[in-house]
Amino acid sequence: WQHYLASSLFVISVSVDARGTRNRGSKFLFDIRGAGFASAELEDQIDSLGQLAQLQYVNKSCIAAIGWDHGAGLALQMLGHHDNVNNTYFDTAVAVAPITDYHYYDAAYTERFLGIKSEQTSENYKLKYTTSTVLSWQKFSSVSTSTLNFLPIQTTITG
Repeated sequence: WQHYLASSLFVISVSVDARGTRNRGSKFLFDIRGAGFASAELEDQIDSLGQLAQLQYVNKSCIAAIGWDHGAGLALQMLGHHDNVNNTYFDTAVAVAPITDYHYYDAAYTERFLGIKSEQTSENYKLKYTTSTVLSWQKFSSVSTSTLNFLPIQTTITG
């Protein structure tokens, strides 16, 4: 998909290997484990957007985040991130089958990064899950939907 966009529609496609990405060693993979999904991984994505926006050949009014599954939830978190206030970096997200609340997601995947409930204090456990939940972000709960361009796509099967 991104190769098609880049080759046929004159779109710049950027894929970021943020902390938490596979094949870069255990430390890199599990660096997000302590604070949850809305931490280092999200900071890396926002930093990448900042770097992208500084390139003179990039049309800053045409930047969008596109993600699938966990990446879709991440695209939404980026859209609602406090560093993207007033849509500093971008105002459009396409989210295919987004994970909006990790309380209801695949336990094996979620516990790998957020930890197992029995191994944590109740407050720490709740905090990690709450901060990883897209709908807890202030921008989504208080902003007028007219300021965001958001295309949710739900599938009947993922994987």
